[in-house]
Amino acid sequence: MRHHTFIPDIGTHHPGMALPRTVWVQLNHLCTSVECFHSCSHKWSMASLATCECGTQEQAVHHVVLHCLL
Repeated sequence: MRHHTFIPDIGTHHPGMALPRTVWVQLNHLCTSVECFHSCSHKWSMASLATCECGTQEQAVHHVVLHCLL
């Protein structure tokens, strides 16, 4: 059995790969809800509060994308 049938072509680029690395990282954080939100940082004891700068009790993906006015 040939192994190349199981391993995708590493020359294949996913949509968005041409974006700058900082944008790619931010999009991944949004998709995974990790690191860039106060609620996550507070849960890991990396931030003292989970509140958003706008005053909402928890700064999470749902709030930032759908409700935050900032």
